[in-house]
Amino acid sequence: MSFMKKSIDTTAWTEILKDIIRRCIKEVKPLFTIPEGMCVISIKPDYDPTIAAEIKAEGIAAGIIRKVGSSIALFSEEQEYLLNPLNPTHLVLFDPVDCTYLAIRELPGASAGICVIDLSQRKIISAAIGDYYNGDLYWADEEGAFYNGQQRHPTNVTELKDAFVSTCYGKASRVNKMLAGEGMTRDAFWIDTTSGILAMAQVGIGRMDAYFDLMLGFKPFDFAPGAYFAAKAGACVTDEYGNPLEWPHDQHQRCKFVIAATCELNKEIRQSAGRIT
Repeated sequence: MSFMKKSIDTTAWTEILKDIIRRCIKEVKPLFTIPEGMCVISIKPDYDPTIAAEIKAEGIAAGIIRKVGSSIALFSEEQEYLLNPLNPTHLVLFDPVDCTYLAIRELPGASAGICVIDLSQRKIISAAIGDYYNGDLYWADEEGAFYNGQQRHPTNVTELKDAFVSTCYGKASRVNKMLAGEGMTRDAFWIDTTSGILAMAQVGIGRMDAYFDLMLGFKPFDFAPGAYFAAKAGACVTDEYGNPLEWPHDQHQRCKFVIAATCELNKEIRQSAGRIT
């Protein structure tokens, strides 16, 4: 599939990102069940593994982006800058397998997430997310947020006591911090502690009422696709102090944030977690 154009509009970018995600679901998902795909290439400082399936996904993304044009940078979680031209016009951020531990155990929650930033405007213009477990496809751009082709929106939940929220505290080290009350809300009806980008997107379609990380923060490739999708669906997306969440220029900078169905819920989460005194 060729996307060679002198000027790529937002609609074309959305199709490019969707193509990358579809190919990852088709070609990478089967690797989770065979030794070759699950082979551990390296272990990151936070003990997350890089597996061969993730390298395969990054190769798919790089191959497609190369066909788009020579002035596009591609930064991915596992190998960082796969494409890094001088004076790029766009930057693509890619998480090839978010929640790797869930993927290799064939559990729900793992996804591939990708977004593109127009560097002249310094803003995200399109994103796509794929659910490795069931093949669902999420995408968003200036036209709105779509789930399997249908435009979707968040719930209207405004109070934590009624809210189903999610946060990434699955690892024992994070759970210990959670139990100590660091950056954690105590007032939600239900807190799910798995998944990441996918749960952020699910705020946008009304399955979750909120997603937040007020303890350690996420790097851009870990949150940008999901946060953008939720925002385009109509969710209230802010940093830990209620300011608009912005994409950081440093790809290693961690950001703390709240993604909530409503601004009232966003504020109560920050208040419950001690971000409003």
